[in-house]
Amino acid sequence: MYNRQELPSEKIQNIISEASDISFLAEGGQKFVYTCSIDEQKYVIKLIPLYEEFGDDVKNTILRRVEREIKIMETIESPFFIKTGPIEPNIAIIDGHEYYYYSEVFIEGKDLKEIISKRSLTVEETVKLGIEISSVIQALWELQYIHRDIKPNNIMLADDGRFVLLDAGVAFDLNDVSLTVGHQQPGTKIYMSPEQLAQSGREIDFRSDLFSLGTVLYEGLTRQHPFVDYTSVTVK
Repeated sequence: MYNRQELPSEKIQNIISEASDISFLAEGGQKFVYTCSIDEQKYVIKLIPLYEEFGDDVKNTILRRVEREIKIMETIESPFFIKTGPIEPNIAIIDGHEYYYYSEVFIEGKDLKEIISKRSLTVEETVKLGIEISSVIQALWELQYIHRDIKPNNIMLADDGRFVLLDAGVAFDLNDVSLTVGHQQPGTKIYMSPEQLAQSGREIDFRSDLFSLGTVLYEGLTRQHPFVDYTSVTVK
Protein backbone atom coordinates (compact mmCIF):
# COMPACT_ATOMS: atom_id res chain seq x y z
CA MET A 1 0.00 0.00 0.00
CA TYR A 2 1.32 3.47 -0.81
CA ASN A 3 2.45 5.84 1.95
CA ARG A 4 0.55 9.05 1.38
CA GLN A 5 2.76 11.87 2.61
CA GLU A 6 4.32 15.01 1.23
CA LEU A 7 7.65 14.78 -0.54
CA PRO A 8 10.75 16.64 0.67
CA SER A 9 11.21 19.96 -1.11
CA GLU A 10 14.57 18.92 -2.57
CA LYS A 11 12.87 16.13 -4.55
CA ILE A 12 10.48 18.66 -6.07
CA GLN A 13 13.47 20.90 -6.85
CA ASN A 14 15.08 18.06 -8.79
CA ILE A 15 12.20 17.93 -11.29
CA ILE A 16 11.34 21.66 -11.45
CA SER A 17 14.69 23.34 -11.88
CA GLU A 18 13.29 26.79 -12.71
CA ALA A 19 11.70 27.09 -9.26
CA SER A 20 13.46 28.07 -6.03
CA ASP A 21 12.52 28.35 -2.34
CA ILE A 22 10.17 25.36 -2.62
CA SER A 23 8.25 24.77 0.60
CA PHE A 24 5.40 22.44 1.53
CA LEU A 25 2.17 24.36 2.17
CA ALA A 26 -0.76 21.97 2.56
CA GLU A 27 -2.50 18.78 1.51
CA GLY A 28 -5.96 19.05 0.01
CA GLY A 29 -8.13 16.59 -1.81
CA GLN A 30 -5.80 14.49 -3.96
CA LYS A 31 -3.08 17.15 -4.13
CA PHE A 32 0.07 18.11 -2.27
CA VAL A 33 0.61 21.87 -2.43
CA TYR A 34 3.95 23.68 -2.34
CA THR A 35 4.97 27.30 -2.69
CA CYS A 36 7.93 28.40 -4.78
CA SER A 37 9.56 31.41 -6.41
CA ILE A 38 10.17 31.91 -10.14
CA ASP A 39 11.77 35.16 -11.34
CA GLU A 40 11.09 36.67 -7.90
CA GLN A 41 7.36 35.93 -8.16
CA LYS A 42 5.61 33.53 -5.80
CA TYR A 43 3.65 30.59 -7.23
CA VAL A 44 1.99 27.39 -6.10
CA ILE A 45 3.07 23.94 -7.28
CA LYS A 46 0.42 21.21 -7.09
CA LEU A 47 1.55 17.60 -7.08
CA ILE A 48 -0.94 14.78 -7.68
CA PRO A 49 0.14 11.18 -6.96
CA LEU A 50 -0.73 8.53 -9.54
CA TYR A 51 0.03 5.48 -7.44
CA GLU A 52 0.00 2.05 -9.08
CA GLU A 53 -2.54 0.84 -6.53
CA PHE A 54 -5.11 3.22 -8.01
CA GLY A 55 -5.36 1.16 -11.19
CA ASP A 56 -5.47 2.52 -14.73
CA ASP A 57 -9.14 3.57 -14.66
CA VAL A 58 -8.75 5.69 -11.52
CA LYS A 59 -5.44 7.16 -12.71
CA ASN A 60 -6.98 8.10 -16.06
CA THR A 61 -9.95 9.75 -14.32
CA ILE A 62 -7.61 11.74 -12.07
CA LEU A 63 -5.66 12.90 -15.11
CA ARG A 64 -8.81 13.85 -17.02
CA ARG A 65 -10.06 15.90 -14.06
CA VAL A 66 -6.82 17.82 -13.57
CA GLU A 67 -6.47 18.44 -17.31
CA ARG A 68 -10.01 19.81 -17.30
CA GLU A 69 -9.18 22.00 -14.29
CA ILE A 70 -6.11 23.43 -16.04
CA LYS A 71 -8.11 24.06 -19.22
CA ILE A 72 -10.75 25.97 -17.24
CA MET A 73 -8.13 28.09 -15.46
CA GLU A 74 -6.52 28.94 -18.79
CA THR A 75 -9.86 29.72 -20.45
CA ILE A 76 -11.72 31.84 -17.89
CA GLU A 77 -10.64 35.47 -18.14
CA SER A 78 -11.64 36.92 -14.79
CA PRO A 79 -9.60 38.71 -12.11
CA PHE A 80 -11.70 36.81 -9.57
CA PHE A 81 -10.72 33.30 -10.69
CA ILE A 82 -7.44 31.50 -10.07
CA LYS A 83 -4.90 31.38 -12.93
CA THR A 84 -2.26 28.86 -13.93
CA GLY A 85 1.43 29.59 -13.36
CA PRO A 86 4.47 29.35 -15.67
CA ILE A 87 5.42 25.72 -14.96
CA GLU A 88 4.20 23.49 -17.78
CA PRO A 89 2.05 20.54 -16.61
CA ASN A 90 3.93 17.26 -16.75
CA ILE A 91 4.36 13.84 -15.16
CA ALA A 92 7.48 13.02 -13.13
CA ILE A 93 8.67 9.83 -11.49
CA ILE A 94 9.77 10.33 -7.88
CA ASP A 95 10.81 7.41 -5.67
CA GLY A 96 9.38 5.05 -8.26
CA HIS A 97 5.91 6.65 -8.30
CA GLU A 98 4.30 8.86 -10.93
CA TYR A 99 3.21 12.38 -10.01
CA TYR A 100 1.37 14.88 -12.19
CA TYR A 101 2.39 18.46 -11.43
CA TYR A 102 1.38 21.94 -12.52
CA SER A 103 1.45 25.48 -11.14
CA GLU A 104 -0.91 28.27 -10.15
CA VAL A 105 -0.57 31.91 -9.26
CA PHE A 106 -0.11 32.37 -5.51
CA ILE A 107 -2.83 34.53 -3.94
CA GLU A 108 -1.57 36.64 -1.06
CA GLY A 109 -4.38 36.81 1.47
CA LYS A 110 -6.63 34.62 3.64
CA ASP A 111 -9.26 32.07 2.75
CA LEU A 112 -12.84 32.87 3.65
CA LYS A 113 -13.11 29.97 6.09
CA GLU A 114 -10.30 31.41 8.18
CA ILE A 115 -11.86 34.88 8.10
CA ILE A 116 -15.33 33.64 9.11
CA SER A 117 -13.83 31.66 12.00
CA LYS A 118 -12.76 34.98 13.52
CA ARG A 119 -15.37 37.51 12.43
CA SER A 120 -18.44 38.17 10.29
CA LEU A 121 -18.13 39.82 6.93
CA THR A 122 -19.40 43.38 6.73
CA VAL A 123 -22.40 44.11 4.54
CA GLU A 124 -20.08 45.84 2.08
CA GLU A 125 -17.75 42.83 1.94
CA THR A 126 -20.69 40.48 1.47
CA VAL A 127 -22.08 42.48 -1.45
CA LYS A 128 -18.62 42.61 -3.00
CA LEU A 129 -18.20 38.85 -2.51
CA GLY A 130 -21.56 38.19 -4.16
CA ILE A 131 -20.86 40.40 -7.17
CA GLU A 132 -17.35 39.13 -7.80
CA ILE A 133 -17.96 35.41 -7.40
CA SER A 134 -21.26 35.53 -9.31
CA SER A 135 -19.34 37.14 -12.17
CA VAL A 136 -17.07 34.06 -12.18
CA ILE A 137 -20.12 31.78 -12.19
CA GLN A 138 -21.40 33.69 -15.23
CA ALA A 139 -18.03 33.41 -17.00
CA LEU A 140 -17.95 29.67 -16.30
CA TRP A 141 -21.50 29.13 -17.51
CA GLU A 142 -20.93 31.04 -20.74
CA LEU A 143 -18.55 28.20 -21.61
CA GLN A 144 -20.87 25.53 -20.17
CA TYR A 145 -18.85 24.92 -17.01
CA ILE A 146 -20.26 24.38 -13.52
CA HIS A 147 -17.82 24.79 -10.61
CA ARG A 148 -19.71 22.46 -8.20
CA ASP A 149 -17.58 23.21 -5.12
CA ILE A 150 -18.12 26.83 -4.08
CA LYS A 151 -17.45 27.03 -0.32
CA PRO A 152 -15.48 29.27 2.07
CA ASN A 153 -12.35 27.08 1.78
CA ASN A 154 -12.26 27.72 -1.97
CA ILE A 155 -12.54 31.51 -1.82
CA MET A 156 -9.62 33.80 -0.97
CA LEU A 157 -9.81 37.41 0.13
CA ALA A 158 -6.66 38.69 -1.54
CA ASP A 159 -4.57 41.41 0.05
CA ASP A 160 -5.53 43.69 -2.86
CA GLY A 161 -9.23 43.40 -1.88
CA ARG A 162 -10.43 40.90 -4.51
CA PHE A 163 -12.37 37.77 -3.68
CA VAL A 164 -10.85 34.96 -5.78
CA LEU A 165 -12.50 31.61 -6.48
CA LEU A 166 -10.14 28.63 -6.39
CA ASP A 167 -10.10 24.93 -7.20
CA ALA A 168 -12.02 23.83 -10.27
CA GLY A 169 -10.95 20.25 -9.60
CA VAL A 170 -14.49 18.87 -9.66
CA ALA A 171 -15.90 21.32 -12.22
CA PHE A 172 -18.30 19.89 -14.79
CA ASP A 173 -18.02 20.53 -18.52
CA LEU A 174 -21.31 20.06 -20.35
CA ASN A 175 -19.38 19.85 -23.62
CA ASP A 176 -17.28 16.91 -22.44
CA VAL A 177 -17.94 13.37 -21.24
CA SER A 178 -18.97 12.71 -17.63
CA LEU A 179 -16.13 11.62 -15.34
CA THR A 180 -18.33 10.75 -12.37
CA VAL A 181 -19.78 7.23 -12.31
CA GLY A 182 -23.40 6.97 -11.16
CA HIS A 183 -25.23 9.73 -9.28
CA GLN A 184 -22.71 10.40 -6.51
CA GLN A 185 -21.79 14.04 -6.99
CA PRO A 186 -18.29 15.26 -6.15
CA GLY A 187 -18.10 18.38 -4.02
CA THR A 188 -18.93 19.34 -0.44
CA LYS A 189 -22.41 18.23 0.54
CA ILE A 190 -23.32 20.97 3.00
CA TYR A 191 -22.81 23.57 0.24
CA MET A 192 -24.53 21.66 -2.56
CA SER A 193 -27.88 22.64 -3.99
CA PRO A 194 -30.70 20.06 -3.62
CA GLU A 195 -30.51 19.25 -7.32
CA GLN A 196 -26.74 18.72 -7.13
CA LEU A 197 -27.25 16.26 -4.28
CA ALA A 198 -29.99 14.39 -6.13
CA GLN A 199 -29.05 14.48 -9.82
CA SER A 200 -26.21 13.79 -12.20
CA GLY A 201 -24.03 16.57 -13.59
CA ARG A 202 -25.90 17.04 -16.87
CA GLU A 203 -29.14 17.83 -15.07
CA ILE A 204 -27.78 20.84 -13.15
CA ASP A 205 -26.70 24.27 -14.34
CA PHE A 206 -25.28 27.58 -13.08
CA ARG A 207 -28.12 27.94 -10.58
CA SER A 208 -26.56 25.19 -8.50
CA ASP A 209 -23.38 27.29 -8.18
CA LEU A 210 -25.52 30.31 -7.26
CA PHE A 211 -27.18 28.26 -4.51
CA SER A 212 -23.75 27.37 -3.11
CA LEU A 213 -22.69 31.02 -3.27
CA GLY A 214 -25.87 32.07 -1.45
CA THR A 215 -25.04 29.62 1.33
CA VAL A 216 -21.55 31.11 1.57
CA LEU A 217 -22.94 34.67 1.70
CA TYR A 218 -25.33 33.75 4.54
CA GLU A 219 -22.50 32.10 6.43
CA GLY A 220 -20.21 35.06 5.90
CA LEU A 221 -22.74 37.48 7.40
CA THR A 222 -23.93 35.31 10.29
CA ARG A 223 -21.01 32.92 10.92
CA GLN A 224 -23.61 30.16 10.83
CA HIS A 225 -24.52 27.72 8.11
CA PRO A 226 -28.17 28.19 7.07
CA PHE A 227 -29.02 24.47 7.17
CA VAL A 228 -26.36 22.61 9.17
CA ASP A 229 -24.94 22.87 12.67
CA TYR A 230 -21.69 24.41 11.54
CA THR A 231 -19.74 23.41 14.67
CA SER A 232 -20.48 19.70 14.39
CA VAL A 233 -19.36 19.21 10.76
CA THR A 234 -15.81 18.91 9.47
CA VAL A 235 -15.52 20.64 6.10
CA LYS A 236 -12.44 19.74 4.06
